[in-house]
Amino acid sequence: MLSKLHGFMSRHKRKFVVGGLVVGGAVLVTTYAQRKLLKWQEKEAQEFFERIQRESHFKSTERNCNLTITSLSETLRETILTLVNTEDVLSKIRSGEGNKIELWDNLKVMVFTQISTLLYAGLMLVIVLRIQLNVMGGYLFRFKMEAHDSDQAPSAACQECYLSLCNYFINQGIKDLCSIIDKHVRLVMKDMSLKEKMSLQDIEQIFWSIQSSLSQDPLDPLKHLSKYLLQPFPPENLAMRDTVFMKKIFYETIDILDSAEVVSLAESSIKRCYSNTVDRITAYYIPSPNGVVQVVSRENGFRTQAEQEDEPFKNVTELRVPLAKIVPIIHGLAKSSASTRQMDTWIEQYLVMDKINTLGANLYEAFSYKQISL
Repeated sequence: MLSKLHGFMSRHKRKFVVGGLVVGGAVLVTTYAQRKLLKWQEKEAQEFFERIQRESHFKSTERNCNLTITSLSETLRETILTLVNTEDVLSKIRSGEGNKIELWDNLKVMVFTQISTLLYAGLMLVIVLRIQLNVMGGYLFRFKMEAHDSDQAPSAACQECYLSLCNYFINQGIKDLCSIIDKHVRLVMKDMSLKEKMSLQDIEQIFWSIQSSLSQDPLDPLKHLSKYLLQPFPPENLAMRDTVFMKKIFYETIDILDSAEVVSLAESSIKRCYSNTVDRITAYYIPSPNGVVQVVSRENGFRTQAEQEDEPFKNVTELRVPLAKIVPIIHGLAKSSASTRQMDTWIEQYLVMDKINTLGANLYEAFSYKQISL
């Protein structure tokens, strides 16, 4: 029996060896494939959870950014209205003091300076905070996810120092912005009579002329955002590690602010905001039954729907109003404050602009990964 088995094994030795190799190879391949599949599944799961964490952290960063903008916007508005204070001029006009024509000419310039400064300043504030919070947020997420980089994470003091850089804009940059806008508004409006009748297109042309004049200035605020928004690199009492990081992120922020992409974004956004302002002014152009344009102030309120339905249709774009009547409208837009439940229109328009929000999302995405490519 044993001899027969031995003979069988001898005759089929080669088959057994080949079969063993095949079976063994199959087992090895299966084991290898299982390990690879397990590693792939673990990697996919890790990337999925990291993506969820990144999205959650980004949304949190955006909420903080919007809250910060909303909080600082009111301070910014008050600063602008203090720098371009129309109350003294209005008081003299009401009391009949001084030269009435000169006072109204001065008021004309001041209200256009007010609204223009609000638009430029609001845009600049939103851009710098959207950049700062998303750049810092991206860095913090990266340090959190990469254990070997966690010791490089900036301290709370360093983060606070970086995010407080825009205080320079509130304290000093806004003064420079008011000054340059006032200069160009005066150039644009110096020969405009208060009796000159203006259509909505004419008002839009004034706004366009102000933008165009500013864009030709060597210190155009939209082409030199960092000059108005950030002070020179501040010497702070930070730890050496924080100082190195602070210097790095500071100059990265300047490069982003002065990049062609951000300049183009700012220029297109300010045009859109001026158009939004003209749309708001449109609501005050109301034709009366005798064909005369009636400008209704916010204080007096609008006429009823029934009264408007009785009037013949008139194309509002063809209506013309003396500049003297438009001045109080623009002054009212600049002075109007937010209600208790609604954000100011002048700052809200920037928070919903897709291009500005996309800029923040792209920056967060770039800085939240190890390899940064800008």
